[in-house]
Amino acid sequence: MTSPGPAGPTLGEVVAELGPAAVEVLTGGAGLGRVPGELVLHGAGEPLTPVDGGLLLLAGALPPGGPVADVVAGVAAAGYDALALKALGADLTGLRDAAAAAGLAVLRVADGMDWRHLENLLLLARADPGGDTPARYAEIGLGDLFALADTIADAVGGAVAVEDPHGRMLAYSHHPRHEIDEVRRLGILGRRTPHYSTTAQSYHRATRAERAVPVPAGEPGVADRIVAPVRSGPVAGCWAWSG
Repeated sequence: MTSPGPAGPTLGEVVAELGPAAVEVLTGGAGLGRVPGELVLHGAGEPLTPVDGGLLLLAGALPPGGPVADVVAGVAAAGYDALALKALGADLTGLRDAAAAAGLAVLRVADGMDWRHLENLLLLARADPGGDTPARYAEIGLGDLFALADTIADAVGGAVAVEDPHGRMLAYSHHPRHEIDEVRRLGILGRRTPHYSTTAQSYHRATRAERAVPVPAGEPGVADRIVAPVRSGPVAGCWAWSG
């Protein structure tokens, strides 16, 4: 499946915005300095869709013992600037070396990341205020919720997440000094976050509040939070980690 790519930040800037909890650079290449084209979600072993300067999201594991140089050559020959994949316990040294020789940028995605969630995060992180925005994000306007999250995080001194009305994380701040607890980690990966006895009550309070309200953790290893309700398009709230 492909997603059209507007003008906006370079791939390297997008990766830096998402942070290592989601994705990191395994091998540099010219593609890191370019605005990513189409995002193509691709199953391992399927025929490649040719593109002009796209980012291939390679779902699934590489064939064990397979010729990784052929995989890299095929991706580059199909017109892609970059390849994103999960290690899933595999040694990526051979792939990294082959990609470096071919000038193909390779991104290592966190093993627990949901691919559709990563695609959505990439679309939001690279959205251009003056360009075309994918239809499902049209209400956001700029779509630069990551910059908003970073700005709020700087102001409050804690990690920030922006969620939709269903509790899905749309964007998040990325500051190395801010700790990541299990709830935040799972949200970044697009996985279902743990529901504690106080979860429903917290969301109920947040959706009806007129100002920011504290949300005590109530569980070991989970930080206290502050949530500010937002009633605009697909955004429902901004959560700040306060402890």
